[in-house]
Amino acid sequence: MSDFALPYVPQSLSTAFEHDDPNCHGKHHERANLESLQRQIAAIGAGDFAALQAELDPDIHFEIHCPDMFPWIKHARGLQGVLSAIGHNFSVLKDQSTHILTVVAQGDLLNVTLSETGSLKACGTAYEVIGLQQFHFRGGKVVRLTEFLTAKSPVPATA
Repeated sequence: MSDFALPYVPQSLSTAFEHDDPNCHGKHHERANLESLQRQIAAIGAGDFAALQAELDPDIHFEIHCPDMFPWIKHARGLQGVLSAIGHNFSVLKDQSTHILTVVAQGDLLNVTLSETGSLKACGTAYEVIGLQQFHFRGGKVVRLTEFLTAKSPVPATA
């Protein structure tokens, strides 16, 4: 997991959450969900899957819609399946650089728009994507994570 050492991402989430929203400090429920996401990212970066698991609902459902070049697990259900998918998916990337563009939160829904560059470890193919991550919370834990990524520039059909 050391290739996912992006210590600036949790703070970037806070900055984007607060941007252009004079009422952001009154959104206690949404901020609690944002703080959970920040802990999740820190846990992934540290390879601490026990801490990550504490932020996820046992019935979590995970799906990614992305270019075919990514050799990712794109669908998983339940804690062990999702933790395994997350571990695998981050393990195939290197030189990952994520930039948070926006964070929009309403109730139990948290949307993160991002851009990202990096490369695939196995073949060295570079990628540049823009995407949306939707985090649905239940009882303060993520119950559904859906990610939509699209290439910012042409990419090969397969890696």
